[in-house]
Amino acid sequence: GDREMKKVFLLLIFFCTLSFSDMGGFGDLKWGASREEVTQYMMKTYNLKNYEIYQLKNSIMVSLSNVELFNIDLYNIDFYFNDNGRLSNWWAESYTIKEDKKSLIEKFKKEYNLKEEKEKDGLVILYGYSGTELISISFYPNKITFNIRYMGDRK
Repeated sequence: GDREMKKVFLLLIFFCTLSFSDMGGFGDLKWGASREEVTQYMMKTYNLKNYEIYQLKNSIMVSLSNVELFNIDLYNIDFYFNDNGRLSNWWAESYTIKEDKKSLIEKFKKEYNLKEEKEKDGLVILYGYSGTELISISFYPNKITFNIRYMGDRK
């Protein structure tokens, strides 16, 4: 219903305020990297042909398509850069799931020490901190979304 959507949307906004330093997969990318660094790294590493840049209200977003990460084909992945032009979070979604969903959920929970929340309509949300990142991975019946935000060094 409408309230559920609002709740999910608020969660998304909350998690969009979130990010990862070396969230598996992007071995050489670090939080705080510049747009040029991220773009060059992604184009070279994943042999991509093009990308799109969007100017948002208080950030810049670089959007790429068809990247494989964690053995999952990401339909698209968006990197967000803060007012200083530094990588602060990324968001991605996938519609093709090669592995069994249950084993994927267990794998991510273990690897990043995440909590699990089951919603109605078969939605499973994994969330929590892993080092300096706030992580949210949502398993919908037909797709998975990843949201990783850098929270800085939490000493």
